[in-house]
Amino acid sequence: MSDRGTSIDIDQWVRDAAGTTRRQREITQIILHAIATAPSLHEVPYCKGGVFMGLVYDRVRLSADVDFSIADTMEPDKPTAYILREALDPALLRAASECGYSQTVQRVQSVRGMPGNRFADAASPALRIKIGYAGRGSRQHA
Repeated sequence: MSDRGTSIDIDQWVRDAAGTTRRQREITQIILHAIATAPSLHEVPYCKGGVFMGLVYDRVRLSADVDFSIADTMEPDKPTAYILREALDPALLRAASECGYSQTVQRVQSVRGMPGNRFADAASPALRIKIGYAGRGSRQHA
């Protein structure tokens, strides 16, 4: 393995799935592509968790969340939650199109610090980012 990590064919990983698993993988692919191509984000997060284990080891079961650790390199004068939302929303729209899913719309629905009222003082603070998705023009999109 190189110091840049393991190379994975995410397109093939998506094609290998069917039904709701395939849809979940498409959404995950869009999120990963958005983060990888957003200028203010692509060098910041470190990938971890069940989704990445599934990618590397070709596991069928996945959790519904995508886990990252974020280095301390974000702009100090802006809250991290604001920076993530500001960077992710346009990146998600672009990524859906670039990945071939132009009829899928994704948007950050919420960003919440964890643990709640102790986020700034926590030893290992976390952000829970909820990203919603819908088919373009569907009832859910309206």
